[in-house]
Amino acid sequence: MTTMPTDLMMGLRDIFATYFDVEGLTDFALALDVDYENLSGSTKSAKARELALHLWRHSKLAKLAEVGPKQRPDIDWCLLAPYAPDLLKPVIDPPSPPEPIIDFTDIQRLLPILSSYPLFQTPDGRNTLLAISGIAPFVNLDLNGSAQLVASSLLVKLNEYGEIGPGDTAIGRLLAYVAADAALPPSHKDLIAAIATKYGL
Repeated sequence: MTTMPTDLMMGLRDIFATYFDVEGLTDFALALDVDYENLSGSTKSAKARELALHLWRHSKLAKLAEVGPKQRPDIDWCLLAPYAPDLLKPVIDPPSPPEPIIDFTDIQRLLPILSSYPLFQTPDGRNTLLAISGIAPFVNLDLNGSAQLVASSLLVKLNEYGEIGPGDTAIGRLLAYVAADAALPPSHKDLIAAIATKYGL
């Protein structure tokens, strides 16, 4: 068998000796199927070196690369990457949720318009509004409750949902439908138009 690279042996020895006390290293060795007491050496540093050499001789670096990051995520195990590349792939952060489209203060300004909208006064009317404005598929919301409460939840949820297609947003669809209602008071239409223009909806 090839000789263990010196930098790997010293790197592992330093990790074992620095980050573990004797009891912790004993438990860690056990998790790697190694009997700490059978390792030669009388000091923790000597035992740490022997543990590194044992893992190399018995082809257990892949197991170390699997167990190490799970048990001690606070330790940088990148020195094992050449010996277990599949186990030490960098963790890719999940994509961050989309930023809300409309500022909270403008959501507050839209709230009385939606909550007073005639079609929004009953759960059935709310269902109808969501269906005909084309946003029902993007909403998973209990539509029962006061118009004010449901309107608040709906606006926040649609705002957080973001785009449903290029240049098309769930909240923009709802506002466009409401603004197109001929019976909507002109002041409400103007406010919706101003907010839609402000955010490019």
